[in-house]
Amino acid sequence: MLKKFPHQATRLCRRFLISLCRVLAIIALPVASTFVLIPSSNAAQGQCDCSHLKALQAELRNAIRLQQAFQNKMAELRAMGREASQAALAQFAKGEARQGLEPVPGYKGPSEFDYDSYGRSLWDRESTKHSNEELCAMSPYAMTQLIATTAAAACPGIGYAIRAHEEVHVNFCRRVGFKPYEDMHGADRAQEEAEAYGAQIKVLQDTIAKLHCGYRATAQMADTKFSAVVCSLEKPFTIEGNNPVMTYPIKFIPSSVKSGTWNFNAIAHGVPVRAFGSGNYTVEGADTATPRLVLTGSSTGIAPPGTVTGHGTAGFDLVPLDSGECGQSAQ
Repeated sequence: MLKKFPHQATRLCRRFLISLCRVLAIIALPVASTFVLIPSSNAAQGQCDCSHLKALQAELRNAIRLQQAFQNKMAELRAMGREASQAALAQFAKGEARQGLEPVPGYKGPSEFDYDSYGRSLWDRESTKHSNEELCAMSPYAMTQLIATTAAAACPGIGYAIRAHEEVHVNFCRRVGFKPYEDMHGADRAQEEAEAYGAQIKVLQDTIAKLHCGYRATAQMADTKFSAVVCSLEKPFTIEGNNPVMTYPIKFIPSSVKSGTWNFNAIAHGVPVRAFGSGNYTVEGADTATPRLVLTGSSTGIAPPGTVTGHGTAGFDLVPLDSGECGQSAQ
């Protein structure tokens, strides 16, 4: 019975129950604590490393937003005639499509870049003197802008992504022919633009996937503070929580990079108490600026006065690392 414990142990048990109730109450409700997943940078010069992750992610989010914008515009353009659709697409591309784009950290190059073929700069008679491959090649001015854009990118991976985008335009023009390409309906051109952003997105995603930057995980629930370096969401990891009474080593076992299970068996500091819990977790918004680690499940605490159980969901913010603790590089 509780009255048989020394006075200090009695106080600790009471503190444990109060602390555990607070933690269980938090776990049982959808609250936002912060698990900070922050990128690292020991890469060789000329490569993308974790110090470039914020720029890579901003480029990726912008490319995804633009791809969606052009896909959403196609139905409206399809209802127009060819010339009207081309004019509407040009206006859309310079205005509405760019709404909501975020600035890319550190980028100081050209604000816009568009594919412009060599054939567009020629008179009709002159164009007959050139091969289809020459006509579809980028104009000297466009090539200069492309070089300036890629040179101003934070790292080569972003430049490769931009080039992959432009290669879609050049190769499509060469495949269908310069004249048919120039005469394309605005809806078809919007579809081609979405496909070009698809190529850009893939290169950016592949570059980010190769970085393995890791995370700084931190959170606080009542008087329990959690902290850990998590180098990979694909391998088992532990985030440990501590308060004056107990240590909570929460073990995460991934089934994929975006989901898995969690469990803990708390370690008491010199008192006859016990706590344990388990459940599932998911990583939400991995491609956004605010990814989250979301836990669902239950926890139980046992002490001489009784048992406390909590069920529910907890959300943790994730911010990628740039400190070099886990960082690897990618071209």
